[in-house]
Amino acid sequence: MWKLKEYIRPDSVTEAVAIKQHHGPRAAYLSGGSDLMVCRPEDIETVIDIRHIGLGYVRDEDDALVIGGAALLRDAEARARHVAGGMLTAAFRDTAPWLIRNVATVAGNIANASPAADSVPALIALDARIVVSGTSEQMPVHDVFAGPHQTNLGNALIEQIRVPSSSHSVRAKFFKLARSASDIALVNLAVSCDIQDGVFHRVRISLGAVAPIPVRAVLTESLLEGQAVSRDLLWEAGETVKKEITPISDWRASAQYRSRMSGVLLRRALESFTTPEERNLNA
Repeated sequence: MWKLKEYIRPDSVTEAVAIKQHHGPRAAYLSGGSDLMVCRPEDIETVIDIRHIGLGYVRDEDDALVIGGAALLRDAEARARHVAGGMLTAAFRDTAPWLIRNVATVAGNIANASPAADSVPALIALDARIVVSGTSEQMPVHDVFAGPHQTNLGNALIEQIRVPSSSHSVRAKFFKLARSASDIALVNLAVSCDIQDGVFHRVRISLGAVAPIPVRAVLTESLLEGQAVSRDLLWEAGETVKKEITPISDWRASAQYRSRMSGVLLRRALESFTTPEERNLNA
């Protein structure tokens, strides 16, 4: 933001969006600022502070856990412990060190559109949706992303993230593979499912840091859906998920390592939901 000229603090969502529409790509919403102030996009001339327009809430409603567009990661982490056995809380906690979680927001972690964002695979695996300004329609979190640090939001503001109550009781697991807990993920993976009478149902699998945008592994989900748990099925799922990702090699890890570990982490997640007897029953 070397060309920064204006700091504006609106009083409402409507005013914030109107300012963004007027300035277009030269303006950016500011809440925690933990990404914006570090990356400092060169074309940004105006920042719109949304911390005081009533979006800092996290609450339970009848049909969803609702996270406001300016809600802090630390607050969402504390209020999400009942969701999917704590999986969502684990993902929020792994997103950044606690000092950053004290200022960073869940919506910002989505809107920054990092391919390695830690909260995003967990939200996708729990069928979370967002509500954007100017519409009552809800968008699946996965549909936000257009590329690395690029979204389909345009001038819209994320007003809410809604995690449906139907996902709160599923079996779920989140893994972050990184050099340290506070480092950027080499691979992250979230899985949720129901298992009834030894059969997989409602399978959701999402990965980050293995493609230009977060991946929803629909082929692997289809492979598992409606199938009885077995050792061979879990092995096949670990191999299939590798076909749905396009990792790159960089100074953190090679593409081959990311691919291999994606399969390993998926099998570990699935194994954590099942007993040895279930896995060996149809092996």
